Amino acid sequence: MNKAILHFRDFILANSSLKMKDLKLLVDHIEVHSVEKKEVVLQASDYCKHLYFIHTGLLRIFKNDDGNDVTLSFLKETDFFLDFESTLKNAPCSFSVMSIEATEYLTIPYDKLMAAYEKSHRLENFGRLMVERAFMDYINMTDLSRHPQPIERYESLEREKNDLINRIPQKVLASFIGIAPESLSRIRKRRVS
Repeated sequence: MNKAILHFRDFILANSSLKMKDLKLLVDHIEVHSVEKKEVVLQASDYCKHLYFIHTGLLRIFKNDDGNDVTLSFLKETDFFLDFESTLKNAPCSFSVMSIEATEYLTIPYDKLMAAYEKSHRLENFGRLMVERAFMDYINMTDLSRHPQPIERYESLEREKNDLINRIPQKVLASFIGIAPESLSRIRKRRVS
């Protein structure tokens, strides 16, 4: 079995009450993908038809706002991702997903996932728990906007996602915080001094 699929299996078995028979409903439908740094994984205007699981690497979710890329969130190892609006409404994505690092991820077709849910209540329950986890991550990331000052947004990100701070390029991190890269550089210098 592929290393990425083994990681997916081990992660799910360690974080749920699922059995191997539940996972077998998904394994045949998993595809493994690799992208290099700065490659598009999902383009705004694409239709999201898959559940994504990040095996290795780091992705960013962003949207183009009047010619400027605005970073909305990040996806790292063991994160799941699905653009629910695109999938459920059969509508184009309103944002893009691009790799920050070389990344390996798995995809499972959404229709196959729903069919597996019909056959396994434990799998359906695990899916709900992963949606809740993703929603809480989203709330934590968007909660930065409650801090009016950029330094407070940076400090909050440092507390909540310290493991990512040094993996994210300054320009992308500045975009996420909502400031110019030069301002972020000044904030970092002040915090080191």
